[in-house]
Amino acid sequence: MCCAQIESPTPKDVFCRFAMTLAKDDNRGQFTFDEFNAAFARLVARRLLVIISADDLQRLEDPSARLKYHIDDVDFSQEGHEIHRVVLEEIYARPVRKTPFRGVKR
Repeated sequence: MCCAQIESPTPKDVFCRFAMTLAKDDNRGQFTFDEFNAAFARLVARRLLVIISADDLQRLEDPSARLKYHIDDVDFSQEGHEIHRVVLEEIYARPVRKTPFRGVKR
């Protein structure tokens, strides 16, 4: 999400459509919206992304963080947050500053 320069968290209905526009002219092939949705569902099933629920909002440790989140937003899970950092290090071939995870913990 951060690589795509969209905010994390992101409204669920925006997530796949935005990813689809990023890959629009990719010479490796085109994918349908249903394929993006299926990939999104796999990331949620693997618990790398989460869809924010009302219960999640109540469990946020920092009450001011509730202003950032909305029900049905998509965000990294704690594991997804760390994997994202590792992937960025591989892409840029340099260390990426570790930032504390401040998202929804399940």
